[in-house]
Formats: sequence, C-alpha cells, structure tokens
Amino acid sequence: MTPHIKLNLVLPLECKQELLSIEDYYTLKYSTTSSGHAFRSFSKSPSDVYNIRNKNNYTCTTSWNKIPNTTQWITNNLCDESNLGMVCLNKLSAGGSVKWHSHGSYQMKIVHFSLITNDLDLSEVRKNDEIFAMNYPEREGYIFNSFLDHRSTNFSEHDRIHLVVECNSIQLMI
Repeated sequence: MTPHIKLNLVLPLECKQELLSIEDYYTLKYSTTSSGHAFRSFSKSPSDVYNIRNKNNYTCTTSWNKIPNTTQWITNNLCDESNLGMVCLNKLSAGGSVKWHSHGSYQMKIVHFSLITNDLDLSEVRKNDEIFAMNYPEREGYIFNSFLDHRSTNFSEHDRIHLVVECNSIQLMI
C-alpha cells in the first residue's frame, strides 16, 4: 500500500484563482483548526463539509456553479459526475492540525490539490509505525492512502488551502 500517489495531473492556474475567490469557510466538526467549503456534499449547503451521515448520495451545493472552470476541468480530467463524491476546499489554519484517523473501508479515492501551501504544510500517512510525510506541491494532484492512519499538519504561520476531490473511479493514468 503506497502512502502517497502522485497523479500526472496539474490543476490549471485559472481554476486555482477561481477557487481562491471563494471566501466562505465553515467550521468543521472534526477539527477546531480546520474549516471548509463544500461544492458537492450530502445537502445543498456549502457548509455541509465532511458530514459522513450518508456516503452514497452526493449532490451539488449552491456553490457548485460559482466554479464553472473548475467543475468542468474536474469532470473532464479526473472523474465524471456519476463517480464524483465530495468536492470541497479545506483550509488548515496556521499552526493547525487534523488528528490521526483512518477512513477504513471507505471506497472513494481522495485527491488533494494544494492551492496555498508552504514547506511546513504536511500530509502524513502512518504505515507500520513509520510516518510518510509529504508537502504536496502547489496545484499537483495526489491521492493519499485513506485506509491507513493519516493526518494533516500546518506548522507554519500561514493558512494552507487544498481542493479535496473524492472519486469512485479516476479516469486518468497514474
């Protein structure tokens, strides 16, 4: 099981700019230092980020149409809408972290694209007591192994922002 998988896929600059125009971030239930904005979720609300009540029924939130370049790019290059799960922005505050956790048997592949990052923004995966820490370069797509324990840390003085896209099936070559 590989902890981090680099995709041969770079988010276009126009999509990054479009995503960073979103200013609404909502408190997430699992971390006091992390916030998010959902474009696809389990309800029409952009604040319903990572609410895992119903893993099978995803819908576009009222914000989906605010990012037309990005939504078209995702469905043309990563996975079509029928295979698309949650799509959200995730902001990890300066000095913040998300605790160790695992998604267990969750079948979605979770792809991260860093929009704003720094050398101290780390995505960590723990395998057999060894920690594989990585800073995902700006706009490059990475899948991390969510079956294994993982966490996010941001030891810098600046917030970091990632686009997180969940897909049942990815339509590109890894």
